[in-house]
Amino acid sequence: KRDSMQRILDSAKLASVDPHGCPERRPVRAAGTATATGGAFAPANPSSIAICYYGELDDRLKSSATLRGDSAVALARLLNAAPSGANPDADPSQCLHPPAPPPPDAILLVHAGAAPTTIHVTFSGCVGRKLDNGVQLARVDSAIVRAIMQPLGGGYAHHGDL
Repeated sequence: KRDSMQRILDSAKLASVDPHGCPERRPVRAAGTATATGGAFAPANPSSIAICYYGELDDRLKSSATLRGDSAVALARLLNAAPSGANPDADPSQCLHPPAPPPPDAILLVHAGAAPTTIHVTFSGCVGRKLDNGVQLARVDSAIVRAIMQPLGGGYAHHGDL
């Protein structure tokens, strides 16, 4: 019996992606890849949006969920309504976090065709807060953070009103 149990335990492996398609480890995007402005930030009518939440301090996936139907379209509308460009940095005297830009808190996988559009969302620090789809940058706001975090059922924090 113990021998069978050990074989089962030895065969267990961490999945590289979860059931929502989220990578187990936070993917890295090269800095400075988003340069264009204008146009839709996210596909307007996605079939689904996978939310992959990593948080600020660790690169392991903390939580994930998938929005479908009207919920996915509502989040896409919020993303597309976001003003272009990154958020202004907060006053350093008002911040508890280090001044270095944190990695993205969450990654959205927006499915509306063959390959998903990947959007990196950074909101927890005082600098480097933004939406980044690899082509454009846009501002993240409280409504977007809420739409991303509520389906995950956990807590979250951000500095001011972003």
